[in-house]
Amino acid sequence: MAGLVGMLWAAGAATESLWLDELHTSWAVAGPWSEIASRARQGNQSPLFFWALGGLTKTLGNLGGVSGELALRLPSIVCWGISLAVCLREARRRECGGIAVVAILVWMMLDRIQLFYATEARVYAAVQLVSLLGWIAVSRIGDKIGNSAVRDDSTRCIWLWCGLSILLVFLHITAVLAIGWQIICGTWMVVRSAPQQSVLWGAAVSLEDSRRGASSHIKQQRMTWCLAVSTVIVAVGIALLGSAQVWQHRQQWASFAGEASLASLIGLFPLAAYIVPVAVARGADWLWHKLPACGPKTAGWKLGPQSESGSRQGGGRQGGGRHRRGASGHISGGATHAWIWWLAAAGPWLSAWCITAMGIAPVFHRRFVIVAAIPLILLAAVELSRLRRAGLRWSILVVVAVCLIISQGSLDNWRAGQLFGWQRSEGWRQASQFLSERMQSTDQLWCASGLIEGHAAELPLSESLERYLSFPLRGLYRVMDNRGEVIEPHALVGDGTSWAEQLRAADSEASSKSVAWIVYRGSPAAFERNLRRLSLQLEADTVEPTQIGSPRAFGLVSVVRLSRLLR
Repeated sequence: MAGLVGMLWAAGAATESLWLDELHTSWAVAGPWSEIASRARQGNQSPLFFWALGGLTKTLGNLGGVSGELALRLPSIVCWGISLAVCLREARRRECGGIAVVAILVWMMLDRIQLFYATEARVYAAVQLVSLLGWIAVSRIGDKIGNSAVRDDSTRCIWLWCGLSILLVFLHITAVLAIGWQIICGTWMVVRSAPQQSVLWGAAVSLEDSRRGASSHIKQQRMTWCLAVSTVIVAVGIALLGSAQVWQHRQQWASFAGEASLASLIGLFPLAAYIVPVAVARGADWLWHKLPACGPKTAGWKLGPQSESGSRQGGGRQGGGRHRRGASGHISGGATHAWIWWLAAAGPWLSAWCITAMGIAPVFHRRFVIVAAIPLILLAAVELSRLRRAGLRWSILVVVAVCLIISQGSLDNWRAGQLFGWQRSEGWRQASQFLSERMQSTDQLWCASGLIEGHAAELPLSESLERYLSFPLRGLYRVMDNRGEVIEPHALVGDGTSWAEQLRAADSEASSKSVAWIVYRGSPAAFERNLRRLSLQLEADTVEPTQIGSPRAFGLVSVVRLSRLLR
């Protein structure tokens, strides 16, 4: 039910225009099946997600149901809703109490990073879900591998993890950051596993036979784990070979994924919002129960330690090694397997930072380590549930929620009409509608998308590169003329000086009056500067007057009309 509520909340993103990277998804799935893989790799993506999304959107379109932005974002919304439900179930299974369930629900629905990727027409919500299931499968292996009573369950968990890891690496190659740490975690648990006796009352089997059987079971599971890990490593190698074209583009990633400063390390996720309040509360909670207390019976400071069954709220520890929840809902000891979520949250995040800092590859970007985002929330919720005082737990839950809203600028974004995404201020849909109402069949359409691949492109552009650089106006937001025919856009690269060269090359192929429209992605101020450079170049190189109209801005997408006589 909570997952369904989260999906309905996230579905509000369908009202927002697609932004540049989502438009690449739209362009990739809009083409024929034979071109989906090549279009996906041009955008540094693996094709598996795009094949599935293409099949879904075409099916929904043929059925006459969901279409447009919602159809493209639907898989991400569903995956995120399932991730939310899985987190809540895991918190309940680990006996973290109702406070952890409420905390996960509130924080995930207020965290703009979660909401952005949950409502984005790309692969990252699916990557989060599959990685989360992989970590849970690894934790179940640790629970079951030493117990001879559930020996078949541990085998199923190993092969479930294997299948999830293969799927994960083919969804996005950078998911190997999570898979590597899952292998380390699983190997450590498998190697250190010891037989757990489970002899029933009246059983005919001797204790020695039970031990021998449990030991044999562990050896068998270790062999199964080694086979599963080998299978995953082979799959990673195949995925790397299939992603060779993507990996060759890694030098282009430096402009957005090459920052490896300490500030970028801390600011990649809202660590302060999650960790600082919980850590301070844990320290205060520890001091509260360790320092001497003043009670009415002592009429002064109680110098002796408090008993486990006495003044501590929420019930103490019960016998055995299993940690229990008290009546107030907190975990009285260390949370079972809490260290796994520490590893899941910190491992991929720190690995990506180290790889970038050492110059191996620029992979330190939120999208490349999104697998660490949900484990961070789970970790904070687990630590919150270990606080002994109920009032403190609920207070910290609210404090973390307020910190998320303030640190991520949610109030300002909500006032600006941006429900979830802070990068969705690109009004491509509005610009496309504006052009479709005004363009004639003889008009030219130019798209200055500002993609990295166009910064050092040589003129004239190849047909393949021109189609790629102009994809924002080739997918969902195609421009139609007054007769309902699609107008093919041309790519415009560089600044206003090189724009003049490209426009002149197009002029030489025309023989009549024409109007050109430029769609520019970037700040309106930068567009004005480029238009001034373009005007100076056109005035210096031609005798025909060229009139440049006033730009019309739709957020970070602007449109301008050029009227000129072509030679």
